[in-house]
Amino acid sequence: MEARRVQRLIEGGSVCLLALLWGGFAGATGNYYLKPHLGISMVQDNDFGQTGIAAPGAVGDGEYDNGWSAGLGVGYRYGNGWSAEIDWEYRTNDNDSLRFSDSTFFGEGNIASNIIYLNGYYHVELQDTRFRPFIGAGLGWVEEIDLDLESGGSERSYSGDGEMAWQVMAGVETEFAKDWRVQGELRYSQVSNVDLAEEGGSGRINGLDYGAWSVGVGLIYDF
Repeated sequence: MEARRVQRLIEGGSVCLLALLWGGFAGATGNYYLKPHLGISMVQDNDFGQTGIAAPGAVGDGEYDNGWSAGLGVGYRYGNGWSAEIDWEYRTNDNDSLRFSDSTFFGEGNIASNIIYLNGYYHVELQDTRFRPFIGAGLGWVEEIDLDLESGGSERSYSGDGEMAWQVMAGVETEFAKDWRVQGELRYSQVSNVDLAEEGGSGRINGLDYGAWSVGVGLIYDF
C-alpha cells in the first residue's frame, strides 16, 4: 500500500511538473541556455538496514563529511519569468563514520550519486536592481547511488539505480556581460528508501534515505 501511494505521488508530481514547464507557454518568446555548476555538498546522516554486512538484524548509522557536487544543465527561458531545464548532477562525500548496532565499524569510504533532473524555475524581476531572486523544483531519475565501505585496507562497494528523486532550489542571479549570467543557489535533494546491492557479493543495504543540501554557483550562457 505504501509503495502504491509513493508511485501515485511520483506520477502525479511528474504530470504537474510537466504541465507547469511545457503547458501555457505557447506565446512566450525566450532563449536556450547552458549552465555548468559547482557546489559544496552536505549529505544528511542516515539509518538503514542490511544483510550480509553485520550481524543479522543489526542497523547501520552513517555520518558523512562535506564534499562537492558538479553538474551541467541545458534549458529554455520562456521570457515571462519561467524556465525549464534538464540537469545532470554528480555528488560525492567521504564517510565520516559508518557503524552498525552490533559494533561493526567502517571508518573510511565514500557515498556518491549520479542523478538526472527535470527542473522548473520562476525568476522574480525587481525594479532598480540587476539581481533576480528565483525558486525552483525538480523531479529526477537516479542513474546510480554508490556507497563504499572501507576498513583494514579492504573495500566493499554497494550500488543501486532507477529510483526517483526530487529537489527544491532557491537563489539569486545577475547578468555580468552580454549573454552571460552568474547564479548562487541553495538546493535540497532527496531520494527515499534506497536499496543497494554489493558489487561482486551477496550483501545488501536497504531502506537508506539519501538527503543532501548543497550551496553552489552556476555560470549561464544564453544563446
